[in-house]
Amino acid sequence: MFEPFQPDGAISLAGLPREHGLRQHFEWASNAGFRSLVMDGAAPGARARDLDRGARRDLAATLRRRELGFAGVDLWIPTRHFESPDHQDRAVDATVKAIELVRDLASLVGRSTAVLSVALPEDVDPGIANVIAGHAARDGVTIADHTIRSEETESSASHSLKRGLDPATELLAGRDPATSLLNDIGRIACVRLSDADQAGRAALGEGRLDLEAYRIALQGVNWRQSVVIDVRGLPQSTSAAEAALQRWEG
Repeated sequence: MFEPFQPDGAISLAGLPREHGLRQHFEWASNAGFRSLVMDGAAPGARARDLDRGARRDLAATLRRRELGFAGVDLWIPTRHFESPDHQDRAVDATVKAIELVRDLASLVGRSTAVLSVALPEDVDPGIANVIAGHAARDGVTIADHTIRSEETESSASHSLKRGLDPATELLAGRDPATSLLNDIGRIACVRLSDADQAGRAALGEGRLDLEAYRIALQGVNWRQSVVIDVRGLPQSTSAAEAALQRWEG
């Protein structure tokens, strides 16, 4: 009997306790049954500026030993930093360096493509979007911008970037994640797995996400990349991530 393909569940390290350390997270992710992970580009020990070529080779070797795939990097710089004259240059520079980190790690682990997830301002400056898009194109990295835009703030500059789809963000904006996926699949570069209730982000199954409808939509668009489990803002995020993986694979 034909069984529809189901993407594997990757874990975003953003949202997990940073005091545990990067390599401890690798060990935990492997033991918990995750097949791949997305690094937290703002965490100590994982920032692009702190990782020279040798450190990047060591990270790639650790991933291989743990039999973990590399799905990309999350870099959640506050959107206001891209708008503030005091922080704008630093935010763009950090994003460019993160693009280079994604490029290097993808090459070292033998992955042809990987994604850098960001959240740019809703009305992003065209110059900033074009600089980021240009560096990404040069280095063979896909940018997934997770900001939801209205028709008024959608611009040619933001169209130079792919989209990231996070169910919790969609739900909090009053949108249906499955419908958004089906309507915008041509631009989506990263699909996440998260949930939200009326108050904010929630553990998977405790919010308003219709998981089966979301799963069917992913099958309908033939999504073949990892689905990134996102536990940002959740209490007991490690156990929430493990429970989400079990729910997704179950």
